[in-house]
Amino acid sequence: MLKPTGIYLLDAIMRGGFPAGSLVYFIADPDSMAEVFLYQFTSSRRTYYITTARKPEYLRMNISSIGCVKDLGEVIFIDVYSRYYLDGAGGGGRKDEEIIEWIEETLEKIRDEEREREFNIIVDTFSFFLELNVDSFRIIKLVNLIYEIVKECGGLAFLFVLSETHDRKIENEIMNIADVIFKVDIERVGHRMNNRFSITKVRGMSPIPEFIKFRVGPQGIEIDTSRDIA
Repeated sequence: MLKPTGIYLLDAIMRGGFPAGSLVYFIADPDSMAEVFLYQFTSSRRTYYITTARKPEYLRMNISSIGCVKDLGEVIFIDVYSRYYLDGAGGGGRKDEEIIEWIEETLEKIRDEEREREFNIIVDTFSFFLELNVDSFRIIKLVNLIYEIVKECGGLAFLFVLSETHDRKIENEIMNIADVIFKVDIERVGHRMNNRFSITKVRGMSPIPEFIKFRVGPQGIEIDTSRDIA
């Protein structure tokens, strides 16, 4: 069964969306405006949005500015940012272990409370967790927990990772676990810059064998429709 992403033309390209229960490794250049994809993914169903780089109120303002997201009441923010950066203590060491333990406990509570309900999980960014001073086993354990939860609920999970930032070995391990690999970057042609994405892996389906251009407009992601998506 395919689950819509919340972006109509992306779903048309994928013939309906991504397979239910997919873990999506969403890797992007930091200047590509890729976070707008994440904002629109929240429109497809109830979403638990784990924020590690900004306060939820700022994210809420950004998501609200995109007219296609109608019901922010179905977006539940999990504020890792404030818990880690604004409590007055420095990072590293035991604090890094504690934030991993806290997010695992939070995810387990969501698992228990939602039970059979379908929902999304977005981690913005998973780069935060990859840079913690913890054993790589803890990171893979966290990925596996998210994987199991999204498989059980039948929604979609997105791990947003900044490109060319992290140790390649652990990235390869996570990409091997992931059901979908979604890449966003910027192509520079002369004096022009084109935002584009590719979907190089979709477990159980054929991936997209080409780059697809997009732009960010007033209503969010606008995918280049010059290609055949019928």
